[in-house]
Amino acid sequence: MSVMKKQELSPPELQSAAAIVIDMDTGRSLYDYNADEQRAPASLTKIMTVLLAAENFSSNLDDRLVITQETVDDLTARDASMARLPIGEGIRIIDLMYASFIPSGADASVTLANKISGNEEEFAKLMNQKAAEIGMKNTNFVNATGLHEENQYTTCHDIALLLQYAFQNPLFKKIFTTESYTTEVLKGHPNGMTFTSTMFKVLPRTELSNGLQITGGKTGYTDHAGLCLASLAKSSKTSNEYILITLKAPGSYWDEPYPNH
Repeated sequence: MSVMKKQELSPPELQSAAAIVIDMDTGRSLYDYNADEQRAPASLTKIMTVLLAAENFSSNLDDRLVITQETVDDLTARDASMARLPIGEGIRIIDLMYASFIPSGADASVTLANKISGNEEEFAKLMNQKAAEIGMKNTNFVNATGLHEENQYTTCHDIALLLQYAFQNPLFKKIFTTESYTTEVLKGHPNGMTFTSTMFKVLPRTELSNGLQITGGKTGYTDHAGLCLASLAKSSKTSNEYILITLKAPGSYWDEPYPNH
């Protein structure tokens, strides 16, 4: 889990306030810029939420949970991104996990958190326990969604550590690298609900000129956090995998053309 430090140099093309690149195969940091600077994580928070769900529900993924009107009303009032799953219907845990991650559904995230810990406040304690276990020394979680809270923060370095740990869980890695997912049949959705990765909507899964192919990722955005991205790429030349974390790029998801992370 240790990450070797590289000299911090900011290339002209870097838009984000902080960034780190990790070689997954060696654990070595190939590049970092302000990688230990504390910043708001936005929906990168859901990486931890879905990891804990994968660890807690590994043997009962087909069990069903209900999204309540209270949950939806609270999240709507805070302008959270939601998967808009049916309210009051039993939804499989596996569908909630994909809905939390791929379209960044806060309704699914909070429902999973409430099932695991009883409420979001207790779940945040579990998140922080796991963060400490992983070695995330500059991270504190307050909620399961990434909605802005003054005391919720992380670093590029810590998110890279989190992903190095999380990718050891096959279910988590499968979710992280999924481009689109369709749930089972739900009320009002006879063919299920299909979700598309918030990252792959704007970043095609094509091989770059250097032989790297981006294979998965999680976006994040709030007005305070800016544009955030945690992504995974694989080299067709060496088969090595690389983690890239960027925090606080300017712009928003509503800009045209879509801004650079």
